[in-house]
Amino acid sequence: MERIYTVNLRREVLKVARWRRAERAVRALRAFVKRHMKVEEDKVKLSERLNNYLWHRGAKNPPTRVRIIAKKLEDGRVEVDIYGLTPKPKVEGKEKGEEKKEGEGKEEKRGKEERKEEKGRELKEVGGKGKKEG
Repeated sequence: MERIYTVNLRREVLKVARWRRAERAVRALRAFVKRHMKVEEDKVKLSERLNNYLWHRGAKNPPTRVRIIAKKLEDGRVEVDIYGLTPKPKVEGKEKGEEKKEGEGKEEKRGKEERKEEKGRELKEVGGKGKKEG
């Protein structure tokens, strides 16, 4: 079962001290999902992206409302994520231990040196480092 909700966090956030507002927003979101999806609060799993979204402006100024998508799994857990964001793509070709090929870095260095030499030649032809004639 999958549902989309827009949750107003302002009501709950304004009830607490400023330095606790993001923390309260997380708790309010969990309570909302618990009530609407009919599960226990410990079965609600907020995604890392949703958590980062709630905390990205700091603890004192969380967003006032958030649009979420709640998915109830067969084992009774509920996964909650931000609505509208595509899932993270999984990179299959690269692994953590892989290194760059030897030739890649050297080509970039050569290119930078050549650009510096060309720039130096252009400045000599013009007549110095940007000095105005007259």
